[in-house]
Amino acid sequence: MAAHYDQLFFERQATRRRPWVWGDYLDVTPSGVRARARIEADADAVVAAGGSFEFIDLPAMGIAGNAHFPMMDDNSEQVAALVQDWMDQKNLMA
Repeated sequence: MAAHYDQLFFERQATRRRPWVWGDYLDVTPSGVRARARIEADADAVVAAGGSFEFIDLPAMGIAGNAHFPMMDDNSEQVAALVQDWMDQKNLMA
């Protein structure tokens, strides 16, 4: 389990559904590597508590140019459409 949160935190998180949107360069900067590892550990803990935690990995999808706030980048409409598609697939658009 991720050391910075307790089990109750992850049990509460397990009741929520949301994607995590990855931008560029998390695999090349020391802080990005640490952040991604911590978030992936958190995701594992949420799943272990019975929840789901899904990633929208923009670079893996061939979408480049996104930083820490993809909703503010030049291709924000493309990113928003991906999140909206995710929400639609989960029946969260009603």
